[in-house]
Amino acid sequence: MTKKAMRNSSVELLRIISIFAIVLCHFATHGGFDFPPESITVPRLWWNLIRFGGNLGVDVFVLISGYFLIANQDVKFNGKKTLTLWGQMFFYSLLLFALSLLAGERFSLKSFVIACLPITSSTWWFASTYFVLFLLHPYLNRALHSLDRKQYQKLLLLLTVCWCLIPTFTGADFGSNQLLEFVYLYSIAGYIKLHGLCDKLRSGHWFSLFGLIALLTYLSCVVFLILGTKTPFFSQYSLHFYGRTKLPTLLSAICLFAGFVQMKPFYSKRVNLIASATFGVYLLHDSPILRKIFWLDLFQNSSFQNSNWIIPYSIGVCIVVYLLCTAVDLVRQRFVERPLTNCFLSKQK
Repeated sequence: MTKKAMRNSSVELLRIISIFAIVLCHFATHGGFDFPPESITVPRLWWNLIRFGGNLGVDVFVLISGYFLIANQDVKFNGKKTLTLWGQMFFYSLLLFALSLLAGERFSLKSFVIACLPITSSTWWFASTYFVLFLLHPYLNRALHSLDRKQYQKLLLLLTVCWCLIPTFTGADFGSNQLLEFVYLYSIAGYIKLHGLCDKLRSGHWFSLFGLIALLTYLSCVVFLILGTKTPFFSQYSLHFYGRTKLPTLLSAICLFAGFVQMKPFYSKRVNLIASATFGVYLLHDSPILRKIFWLDLFQNSSFQNSNWIIPYSIGVCIVVYLLCTAVDLVRQRFVERPLTNCFLSKQK
């Protein structure tokens, strides 16, 4: 395969960054931390900062998927890709189920059935939603390609008002759900791919805008934390603007995505290889059993709740977790996915 046929490594690098941001967020959300609302410390400020990367990473990951998938205009079932995606989730679900039994969990028929049906049982909310989006994307593509530029802009304006502005300023979901959020993000990425963004803005401009919006979003969190020390009511809103389609997070994701898309394309086999394992990293590290093993038992995240060493410690731990999960998924690709895919293709001939 030629380098031209390979994916742009600048976008693949962003895929790696987005999943790493999600891992950092999970260090915080699943680490057993319990900060008292009346005090503001460096660990607490860091905890709130890395929380921002979770939904930001999800938004970016879906934008990347939409950017690549929108090119296909054929309403045709892609059996290979669908089977590969389903097989990856099925493999890890059974592997993790076996691991839970080895860890001492009692076998039950119900848990086994759930392990065999990871998508319908929503073992991973993100994976289940993404799989449904993948099944729908050929039909979404046909609909989006049928729109001219102005019609597409009107559609995005409508979706933005309903599922971004209203939730941001009122807190109401306005009939939205995870799948509709993903469809909205997919549509944004499709527009960027088909019609582009502002031609006058270069990569550096988008990165600067991302930095500014992300900083203001984080400062809004800090302000609510400070107000919460006096009036606990405000503390519950500290993460309000961190929502997946809340305006600050959405704008941050779009600016970061646009910055990498506008970068000069380059090819790196190593970057693309690591990026190929990002979905596996998510499935592994955010499984219920490994959440407990990684964050609570092995690394004992909350023991750093009152230590300023939490910053280098969290980064180091997340790098270790990321590399470990990447290695496992690359092994799975080599010894499970590739042979099964070759077998499937041979039967298709």
